[in-house]
Amino acid sequence: MTFSYEIGQPSPIDLDLGMFCSLLPTDRGLDLTLLIGLEAPSRKERRALTQGEAKIAILPASQLLFVVAKFQGFTLDAPMALSLEPEPEAILRAADKIKDWPDHQSAPVKIVVGNIETLEIKAMRAVPLPKAWWVKLARSYRALPRDLSEDAYQTALGDAYERWPHPDDMLKAKGVYSTAIPAL
Repeated sequence: MTFSYEIGQPSPIDLDLGMFCSLLPTDRGLDLTLLIGLEAPSRKERRALTQGEAKIAILPASQLLFVVAKFQGFTLDAPMALSLEPEPEAILRAADKIKDWPDHQSAPVKIVVGNIETLEIKAMRAVPLPKAWWVKLARSYRALPRDLSEDAYQTALGDAYERWPHPDDMLKAKGVYSTAIPAL
């Protein structure tokens, strides 16, 4: 299953307010898209999300994994759970390929901004992240439980948000791994 995003076109995935991560297996590793839904995103918001400085972080949190993204004026998080993925074993096999990349290799994370009212894609950016970031993502994902129920997921999610009420708190957490992205 792959998703294609194009500015001015409808999102292939339902858009909700906030950030959603789409993690898909590829023949060379993983494909990660950060789908950010806003109410009628302004030009300033779109520019901040797709052209400004950013930080993208990984926070392992017990039974979950959070991807946290900080932009000028925004800090967003998206929880992930291996057991809730449609193809968990395919993701793990693809993640295993990352450790074999040359040390200098990077891979893009796609940042896609959509309007939750019209479901239209408004802006996009692909940012290369280094192998070390992808290795941390792969290892953190592999450490997640394979049998987490929806109820256990909701409990773990509630516990995480009690511990870190705001995504900025997640960026200060012990065990967070982040990389900075320069402005365009």
